[in-house]
Amino acid sequence: MNNQITAIVFRYDPERDEKPYYDEYHVKAEGEMSVLVLLNRIHNEIDTTLSFRIFCCGLQMCRSCLMKINDKKRFACLTLVKPGEKVTIEPASYPDGHIKDLVVKIVDGDSEKLKKDALSAKKCSEQRKATFSENSEKGRKER
Repeated sequence: MNNQITAIVFRYDPERDEKPYYDEYHVKAEGEMSVLVLLNRIHNEIDTTLSFRIFCCGLQMCRSCLMKINDKKRFACLTLVKPGEKVTIEPASYPDGHIKDLVVKIVDGDSEKLKKDALSAKKCSEQRKATFSENSEKGRKER
């Protein structure tokens, strides 16, 4: 089993770089972790020049960890990756609002849309569980 996560991370410092580029990092991992923890590990163990917002409330309220993860806007604190996986991490917006690397200006509309999507997904998941439970109960009664 592969015991590392490969992260392809967007890099661009407008004060130093001519154009954006991507760095590839290989992070040893014993189990799954959030993308935010992965970025912290990269910053602390491999590349201290990587810029991203380290603070995160973990509740989708502060919006500081909103990023584009595998081409979808997601919260890095809630998005999980597992050993053996490859993840592409980009700023939530580029070039509009881009500051440096993964740091962008926080926009309220992005967070509200993601919250609605998360609630919709949660309702769908609850409905599937309820349907599964009902079908399991029917199966037991028929036996």
